[in-house]
Amino acid sequence: MKFKFYLSLAFGAEIAIAESRSEEGNETRAFFTEVSTFAGSISSGSVDGNGSSASFKYPYGITVDSNGIVFVADSRNHIIRKINSTGYVSTFAGSGSYGYEDGYGSSASFKYPCGIAVGSNGTVFVADTHNHMIRKIDSTGYVTTLAGSGSYGYKDGYGSSASFKYPHGVAVDSKGNIFVADSSNHLIRVITNRYTTSNTTASAVTQLITLTSTR
Repeated sequence: MKFKFYLSLAFGAEIAIAESRSEEGNETRAFFTEVSTFAGSISSGSVDGNGSSASFKYPYGITVDSNGIVFVADSRNHIIRKINSTGYVSTFAGSGSYGYEDGYGSSASFKYPCGIAVGSNGTVFVADTHNHMIRKIDSTGYVTTLAGSGSYGYKDGYGSSASFKYPHGVAVDSKGNIFVADSSNHLIRVITNRYTTSNTTASAVTQLITLTSTR
């Protein structure tokens, strides 16, 4: 469906577009939008389940992978949730108690995770806000720390030698670069992978640099 020469928009229960001309003649076309609950109840909690039988506590960030799987940073439950296409909610990673621990599934821990993004290979990246870190979760649910020392500050560098201050947002581009809204540092940071080689092996090294700054 194509439109030409849009004149006005009307907002309400529906959105109506008044169009001055179209190939079919003058007409008004209306689009109807509907809000429905995909998952969760209006009461806070951390219950896994289908649709409204599940519960969250201050869900903050949300992202969708190429298969339609939804990942949620369930901030005050300190966990990462996963919702499949039928609306079934499960806990992907995190113990439910705040802390810092790498590991598989519920053996890992976060502290008020906020931002979340998924890369083209299915890797999930989390802005672990109150741990001042960026975490990485592979497709098996194994959580590792990608960047950040665990103490708040501002420093560019490699891996744990870098530091953030309450990072909130995270995004991944098509090249695998990870962009971070480093909230309390008032910065946009970027994490890139660079490769080093020895006589026998090649390995990826994660580097954090500041992309823009008002400091």
